[in-house]
Amino acid sequence: ASQHVYELTCHARNGWPVVVGKGKNWYPWNHSVDEYSKMMAFILETCEKSMDPDDPYARVYVIIDFQGISKFNADLRKVAAFARVIAKYPERVVGVGVNADLVTMAMWVFLSPLLDKRTRDRMTIFGSNFKPFLEEHIGLDQIGPTLGGNRMEEYPPMSTQTAQKFKWNPTV
Repeated sequence: ASQHVYELTCHARNGWPVVVGKGKNWYPWNHSVDEYSKMMAFILETCEKSMDPDDPYARVYVIIDFQGISKFNADLRKVAAFARVIAKYPERVVGVGVNADLVTMAMWVFLSPLLDKRTRDRMTIFGSNFKPFLEEHIGLDQIGPTLGGNRMEEYPPMSTQTAQKFKWNPTV
């Protein structure tokens, strides 16, 4: 169900795992809402396993790259499923949207007040001005070139990683 959308990439400067979702690869019609929800829960649970169990403040950065995503290819049931899964981990997820267009930014301004305050406070949406955030919190040496990082190559998509029996090595 990951469809080459999600990458379990690295650990941020503070040791938190980082997941990058690429909107341009998202084709929500290929899988059911249930499959999508299970896949998102699998990603977050896998990230939790890589966290320091002694750090009560450990989080997962979930970065969604809106570049190339089509509003005509949006399935609001999947977006709602994503929000429900994230809401089950309110103390564990820091959501970051990057490359958001004006329509997405306007939707965020309109819809964000409807979210629980704890959830809303852990989410940030950027247009094209996201690089300083990534540099400060994650490190550009850990980010691939499509998001403006210095890493020479992109990480393989999660579907490739799971095909290799999920041998995620964030120190590579």
